[in-house]
Amino acid sequence: ANILKKNGIKRGDRVGIYLNKSIASIVSIFGILKAGAVYVPLDPKAPASRIVYIIQNCDIRGLLTSSKKISAVKKFIPDQQSLQWIILTDDGPHDNTPSPVSTIEWQTVKEESQHWRDLDPSIETDLAYILYTSGSTGVPKGVMISHLNSLTFVRWVQATFNLQATDVLSNHAPLHFDLSILDIFGAIQAGATLDLVPETLSAFPMKLVEWIQNHKISVWYSVPSILIMMLLHGSLKRHALENLRTIIFAGEVFPIKHLRNLVAACPNVEFYNLYGPTESNVITCYKVNTIDPDQDLPIPIGKACSNMEVFALQDNGELVNQPGVEGELYARGSCVAQGY
Repeated sequence: ANILKKNGIKRGDRVGIYLNKSIASIVSIFGILKAGAVYVPLDPKAPASRIVYIIQNCDIRGLLTSSKKISAVKKFIPDQQSLQWIILTDDGPHDNTPSPVSTIEWQTVKEESQHWRDLDPSIETDLAYILYTSGSTGVPKGVMISHLNSLTFVRWVQATFNLQATDVLSNHAPLHFDLSILDIFGAIQAGATLDLVPETLSAFPMKLVEWIQNHKISVWYSVPSILIMMLLHGSLKRHALENLRTIIFAGEVFPIKHLRNLVAACPNVEFYNLYGPTESNVITCYKVNTIDPDQDLPIPIGKACSNMEVFALQDNGELVNQPGVEGELYARGSCVAQGY
């Protein structure tokens, strides 16, 4: 936070995070927020053209990256103007070729005073982060999330799932995906442990199940497809998973056949279905109970989260207030992102 302020970052400025998921990436998030700035997580696997577009589109002024990635960064920065400097988050060997953007070495960061500078305090309507989706037209679209938007959700998460300091939350989702918000800030809000799923394990079901067991994960959150993969190919029955108490899923419809089998395979675990687009984070929640053997319809999306109202309107604008009538879903409340 101090090094950001020293280099001209002001409240509301955008700072990019171009890192693989790591302790450094989590520290970067909190350093940017502490400085009153807005963090913008960039997908390290995305094409250079997408990264350049995002840097230009939301006017990123600074970029935090690793020594291994700075060479790639230097290849795509000459065509854009907003980026002023790059901060390295480690002291590994790196590309020292001249570039139009200055590089702040890790050693400089370490030498910065640990006493707080005059940091800009944030208020709840200030932006906290911007997440880019593909957009309905295929062009990346930045969704602007304020502190109020996120804190409303995070406080609901802690209360709903009874997160405690003794919990260990997994983080499977990449930082540019909105599922990561529950993992990171839910854990910090409760003083719990956040355990980052190694990227090398994220698509290997047997190793994932072993990792959950060995790391004593108590709360797991991911898309259903990852859970299905672990159910079908992860040898769940070989592991007691005695610490696992809650499984949360979102982002996809969970096929009822697989959900029924997963619930049966983990009888001591509570299951929750969360629903909501990036533009509203999560708006509804459904706790999964016993699933009848003959049920073939997907489970519901549930009821509205705290400080949210969810309703459906017919084409004529009339409120849907009885079963069997179709309408378009609307949501209003503190979780709805700025501009909506």
